[in-house]
Amino acid sequence: MKIAFVTYQDGGKFNAAIPQEDELLKAFLTEKGLDYTFEIWDNPQVNWEQYDALIIKSPWDYFEKPKAWYTWLDTVKHLKVLNPVNILQWNSDKIYLQEIADAGFDIVPSEWLNKGEKPNWEQLFLHFNTKKLIIKPRISGGALHTYAVGEHDKNKMHEIEMLLAEFDFMAQPFVQEIPDKGEWSFIFFNNQLSHAILKTAKEGEFRVQHFFGGTIHSLPAPAHLLTTAQQLVNNFAKGCLYAR
Repeated sequence: MKIAFVTYQDGGKFNAAIPQEDELLKAFLTEKGLDYTFEIWDNPQVNWEQYDALIIKSPWDYFEKPKAWYTWLDTVKHLKVLNPVNILQWNSDKIYLQEIADAGFDIVPSEWLNKGEKPNWEQLFLHFNTKKLIIKPRISGGALHTYAVGEHDKNKMHEIEMLLAEFDFMAQPFVQEIPDKGEWSFIFFNNQLSHAILKTAKEGEFRVQHFFGGTIHSLPAPAHLLTTAQQLVNNFAKGCLYAR
């Protein structure tokens, strides 16, 4: 079997949390005797047809060029892609959270800010009964264009309004638990829990990504959270090689 591990053109913007992550993976794959190539997802020179399977490894810049990303997914949807293309398409836009809520799961309350519209800031603070909001694009990653906005942060509001001319955004109440305690990730392979990690923000920061000074801790999965995580995987990650 000839396998393509789908990655991106690394410009240093989204460096891996583990140094030499790709080299470690390549050594493991070579040891297993697998026939593999690391391919950049938007490299027009790649012949995807030559591969028996495409494994989505790290196309980390997809959210910077979503039109190209969705076009690429359409071009490979007839191939064996892990994870399935329809789930990749669904998961690329955070409006999937609405579907999760509609299925009866608790999520952080969310409001959707459509491109070209001006937010009613006063109404958003009242709606969530909060003095601080999180505003971020619906298609985003790495905390790109993610703002913590207080009631009087007029400059941030103006910046967001400018970005809304180009992108759809979402609004949520600021969850203090994240800077205080951290953010859990549960990693599943073939619908079975592999491991859990806790990402914690540095002092004075709300973003947990390691390139903002956050730290990553390998810890046992809390049972009361794992139950919900497993239910989410069972409902929304069917046929996936992996899920987080």
